[in-house]
Amino acid sequence: MRLTRITQASLFENYSEHEFGVQLKTLSCILDQHTEILPLIEKDLRDESVKKVGRNGLSVESIFRCLLLKQKLRISYEQLSFHLSDSMTYRTFARLPRDLSPSRSCLQSTIRSIKPETLESIHVMLSVSWLAKGDINLKKLRIDSTVVKSPIAPPSDSQLLNDGVRVLSRLLSKSHSKAGIKFRFTDKRKASKSLFFSIFNAKNAEKEAIYPERLKLVRVVLKQVERANFNWRI
Repeated sequence: MRLTRITQASLFENYSEHEFGVQLKTLSCILDQHTEILPLIEKDLRDESVKKVGRNGLSVESIFRCLLLKQKLRISYEQLSFHLSDSMTYRTFARLPRDLSPSRSCLQSTIRSIKPETLESIHVMLSVSWLAKGDINLKKLRIDSTVVKSPIAPPSDSQLLNDGVRVLSRLLSKSHSKAGIKFRFTDKRKASKSLFFSIFNAKNAEKEAIYPERLKLVRVVLKQVERANFNWRI
């Protein structure tokens, strides 16, 4: 038999005063404000073939909190089982009854029953709610992604100069078209790119002959930036 959540708080709930314990306590309060996510998880965990009798297992709320704890700690199911039996803070966060310490196999089978689509729906639901309340905004986002090993060529001086000209010219172009302030501007991106490939494919002796032209172009762009800043101040 599986309950959705245990509404009666335990008298033995206790969070550590350590920084991580405070974080878990704050996260627990946030989850208590969004109990509407539990029915979504319950659909994945309910087995209609099982009779509603016998000893209560992990509640739907506890399973979801164990999942969050595992992801936050980045540990295995075996380690999670140990921490839930050893740490009062983790047991408090997971809302585990005093007489219940889930095994590795129990945690693995129940947590894996939650579908990725369900977690995505929860993410969307919480994000929409927090955006509506103003708790989060889209002005600044931080994402986490899988790191992929790939070769990175060391940047050459000419490449760095070309990147600088490209970015500065792009910003100047936007300012010229959208700010409504008139200033003399000549887009040097195409010429800079052409010089970059010429230097890249040239031999050492030829590079020395082309570099002065490259530096002259960079100085032109820098003067355009100074002219634009002067017009902005006026």
